[in-house]
Amino acid sequence: ELYDAHVFAADEHLGDVIDSLVERGVWDDTLFIVVSDHGEEMGEHGGWLHDQAVYQELVHVPLLIKLPGGERGGERIETTASLLDLMPTILAAVGDDTALVETMQRETGGDDDSPMRGRDLLKPIDPTNTEADQRVVSLRINRKKYFGPNKEARGDLYVVVVDGDVKAIYNVDVDRLELFDLATDPDEQTALSSDRPAEASTYRRAAREFLRHCRAQAEAPPPDLEGLDAQQLEALRSLGYIGGEGT
Repeated sequence: ELYDAHVFAADEHLGDVIDSLVERGVWDDTLFIVVSDHGEEMGEHGGWLHDQAVYQELVHVPLLIKLPGGERGGERIETTASLLDLMPTILAAVGDDTALVETMQRETGGDDDSPMRGRDLLKPIDPTNTEADQRVVSLRINRKKYFGPNKEARGDLYVVVVDGDVKAIYNVDVDRLELFDLATDPDEQTALSSDRPAEASTYRRAAREFLRHCRAQAEAPPPDLEGLDAQQLEALRSLGYIGGEGT
């Protein structure tokens, strides 16, 4: 009941913001995005709150995008989206300065062909491009600020691979992979790892490779900030991405 009350309060305050934009006459020209960082586990997999898990009740979050002028209203994106997609989507929607966009893309850890891990959600995926990797891979570290009653069973580090309707959860610390078919089991109640060992092995390798990539990125030297002007450096500094001397 308390959780429902919080949801109701958030919805009410969100409505107040929208009403204010309408009253000011700027709603139609506004890019408005509603999103959540995570959900809450309420016993679905034996745990509570949002620690030590990456099941759907935690990671399947709302993402609503209202484009100026109501463009593409009512459209639903069926492919898996990530919070990493927000930045490239916003930059594309507002037509930001090309040089700044390119600089931000370079500093997000991508390569020349795919400068951002996220993608522009306003640009549809070409279904005929069978060579494109449509998998979404992500990492979660359960930091010390979270109470961890499931630490022994789940560990503190997880890599998630979503490939269409297939979702693989690699629990790194306990070296266990859970495989689910979200089309037939959206609540992830039946793990298929033992029934589909070859598929499970493939996703385990993909998860381990992604983890190696993340660790290599963490050990890489800091990015070169040459080319950024004082205003851009101050913006990064105010957000905590760089230190006082641009480091």
